[in-house]
Formats: sequence, structure tokens, C-alpha cells
Amino acid sequence: MTEFALQYYEKYQENLDQGIKKPIFSFQLSQNLDDLWEFTYCSKLIWLCYHYGAGYTFENDDLWFSPEDLYHNLIDNEAFELVYRHPDLQFLIDT
Repeated sequence: MTEFALQYYEKYQENLDQGIKKPIFSFQLSQNLDDLWEFTYCSKLIWLCYHYGAGYTFENDDLWFSPEDLYHNLIDNEAFELVYRHPDLQFLIDT
């Protein structure tokens, strides 16, 4: 998984050096998680690293892969160990 993340970062740097701004940071809801280069965001990058780098695919509701989705995929998953959870952890949408 780490090797995939490093290769992804290196390819992104190569793209920038060539004037290619891919992937674009975006929370666009219609994007495909499997797509490596069109759009990305923090939790999607985690999804990509596990999916392509470790062969482990987190479940998703086919909208976008949010930090809350990551949390709920991991909290009761015996393959992962909870090391720390901030005591004030909440998932809120501020309107």
C-alpha cells in the first residue's frame, strides 16, 4: 500500500512537471472511485491506496468516500486496530 501511494505521488509530480494538473482536487459527487487521475480528495486517496496498493476495497455507498465512510468501514473491522480516537470525534455538516 505504501509503495502504491509513493508511486501515485511520483506520477502526480511528473504530471505537474509536464504542466498536467491531474488529478484535480474535487468533491464532485458523480466521480468514480476507481478513477485514479480525473479527481481526488483526501479520503478517496486512502481508498485508492488500499484498493490498488493492498487489494483491499472498502465498502462505499456509491456517492463519495467520506471520512465518515472510512470510520464506519474500520470501527468494527477485525483487520484493523484502533490506535486512537479523539474524544470529541463527530461528523457534522455545518449549515
